[in-house]
Amino acid sequence: MSLPPHKPQGFTLVELLLVLAIAGIMAAIAYPTMSDWLAYRRVSAKSEQLINLLRLARAESVRLNLPVYVCPVDIANNGKSNNYCSTSNTEGYAAFADRNGDQKFEEGKDLPLRTAILNTAGQSNIEFSLRNTNTTALAFRPDGSFYRATSSNGIITTTRADSKIKITLTDKNGGDAKARRAVVLLLDNSGRVTSCARDKVRSTSGECAYATSTSTKP
Repeated sequence: MSLPPHKPQGFTLVELLLVLAIAGIMAAIAYPTMSDWLAYRRVSAKSEQLINLLRLARAESVRLNLPVYVCPVDIANNGKSNNYCSTSNTEGYAAFADRNGDQKFEEGKDLPLRTAILNTAGQSNIEFSLRNTNTTALAFRPDGSFYRATSSNGIITTTRADSKIKITLTDKNGGDAKARRAVVLLLDNSGRVTSCARDKVRSTSGECAYATSTSTKP
């Protein structure tokens, strides 16, 4: 009784090369989209930190019956906030309750609340700015009022917010893809913060559009 002829198992070299070529083409097509998605998720995570900081500042001002300021800070390698309201190289924002009402942060006298770490000295991937305004700091008052502010040598000067404040965050290395990787936040004149829908951020018009506004970086 004769045995059936042996059939080779597995793939031929030509078939393997064809599969690898197809996989390479698909990866090349998917890479820009995947890069945009990963960068957007990183920016979105940082924006959530900032949203939580701003909402906390607004609520704590009422609860503590004290003015609460949000201003730029440096971030040390251990995550500690330094140079409140007087940094020349903003890496994050910190909120503090001004116990003595002197409109500046004093260690041991004022109450630190929370810090949103956007960058550190060793890792700087996020570009962020306040746009359409000369604002570099924000102020929340116990009566619920909201003020835009500037800081110089640690001293905060406030002006009643009479229009929306726009904050943008994006991938610092995004190049032409910055609009696709951006998150835009809006603060209304009562200090409430909202995050714009992604399609409106990518638009070329409207208050949420990333590309239409000039930047004033803190």
